[in-house]
Amino acid sequence: MRQLLQTSTRGLVPATWQAFSSEYERYDVKALREEVATAIGQSGLEFNEFALSDLIVHLTVTVDRVQEGNVVSGDEWTTSDRDPLVLALTERLTTLVSDRYGVTLPPSEVAGVYGVVAVRAIRGAGPDAAERVVDPNMRLLVAEIMDDVSEAYLLGPADRTMLLNLALHVQGLVARSRSGVSLGNPLGDEFRNNHPLVHDLALYFAGRLERRLGIAVTAGELDYLTFHMGMQYLRYLEQRDLITITLVVPRYYGMAENLSRQISDTLRGQAVVEDLVTRIDFDPTGVTSDLIVSCVELGERASAPVVLIGLFLRTKDIDHLLAYVRRERERNARRRLRTILTTLIDPTAYFKVDTVESKEVALARMCQALTTAGYVHASFYDDVLDREHRSPTSFGGEFAIPHSMYMDAKATGIAVLVCERGIPWGNSAVRLVFLFALSPDGRQTFRDVLDEITRLLSDSSNITALLKQSSDFDSFMGALVSLLRS
Repeated sequence: MRQLLQTSTRGLVPATWQAFSSEYERYDVKALREEVATAIGQSGLEFNEFALSDLIVHLTVTVDRVQEGNVVSGDEWTTSDRDPLVLALTERLTTLVSDRYGVTLPPSEVAGVYGVVAVRAIRGAGPDAAERVVDPNMRLLVAEIMDDVSEAYLLGPADRTMLLNLALHVQGLVARSRSGVSLGNPLGDEFRNNHPLVHDLALYFAGRLERRLGIAVTAGELDYLTFHMGMQYLRYLEQRDLITITLVVPRYYGMAENLSRQISDTLRGQAVVEDLVTRIDFDPTGVTSDLIVSCVELGERASAPVVLIGLFLRTKDIDHLLAYVRRERERNARRRLRTILTTLIDPTAYFKVDTVESKEVALARMCQALTTAGYVHASFYDDVLDREHRSPTSFGGEFAIPHSMYMDAKATGIAVLVCERGIPWGNSAVRLVFLFALSPDGRQTFRDVLDEITRLLSDSSNITALLKQSSDFDSFMGALVSLLRS
């Protein structure tokens, strides 16, 4: 599983399926897949391609574990009200496993197969077995914690289907934890480094889960929670900063409306057509949209950038539009990041040093500066260290973005430490540290800039440029502003 999921964070694409099949070659995964597909076809249930692959992976790994003597103990909760279709398919699959591999699955493992089938099966108007397989108390607990996550990071409510899948996963996580078993580190550092905010959401969720249930969430289990958080929130987070468009198309039957729908579908999640203009005498000087997309020449006095396209949306028009929208969104993100950083970095909490012996020493110095300046309480240092112990905030490069999981600072501010020589920090040697102190009002600020600042600093040449030009606070800020304008 580790090899499979480290290869790709997108799931079972053909290349990763081949890798999985090779890893478990002795089980003849291809033949197993055919037999399972046949069983599903006769069950009255349906599985999409990803759900089927997930079921094959679960069965294969379960057999491998049981043969090695690693059996997950039974959960305290059992359901007496089982969906007959799901139960019948589960029984057929366990019989198939027994006949093919000579492995008799114990009740706890059969319950696990039942859960996977119930949650991933597509059914008609019959009973909702997906809800029956998850302990109602677990569903309620997960929903409550997800409400906390949404409130803390100013996110929308969680999707019902995602909540059900997450509750099933947490139910297994709790059973593993109480049995002294945990999943390995499946996603590696790549997913965490590319999506630090999603990783933060998972840490927040895990912390509350630990407190509510008295369990420990290991690093490997945390990676799986990060994956679930990503499925729920990543698309939402990436749809910020939608570019607004005024579309200019002379009216001719339904051509204008048709072209508007095409552009809206093409740019979904990146831009939105907020105004459709069909008059030839249109005055482009009063447009308030970010962009004008037009099928006719508008002259040189437009109040927004103009992208010319044809009346029929061709491939080159689509490529041109996508490239422009992408550049504009990146400019907007950098503009927001520049405004936030220049506003929140406190000159009294800026440090440039040759060397620091440890991250604890660096953090103590920075936290003391923020405490003295009135941003944080005396416990802030301990809270920051607690976050670091859970998972280092150095995201695979020469920088770190430490912070507390409690957004309870007196005011939002940022301390900066520039170090000529690398500070030992997790698996990294860090030369640039941005320490965030977050008040309740700073939640949206942090949510909106964490991924952007990580993306900026992941280019080591940017850190080198900042260090080279930073002899004091003013020169550092000048270099930072220049970098964010490039």
